[in-house]
Amino acid sequence: MPKNLISLFVYCILDTISETLSIHTEGEDGKLNEIKTINFKIKNIVS
Repeated sequence: MPKNLISLFVYCILDTISETLSIHTEGEDGKLNEIKTINFKIKNIVS
């Protein structure tokens, strides 16, 4: 397996106030590198 895939961690930050989801990976220096940020809607579903 390639070295860059052995210890790959993904960090997801779900912000319910601004309704955004940020996806990050950890770089070799230990800092988080943002891959993507998307908006989402919170829906209240009552069954």
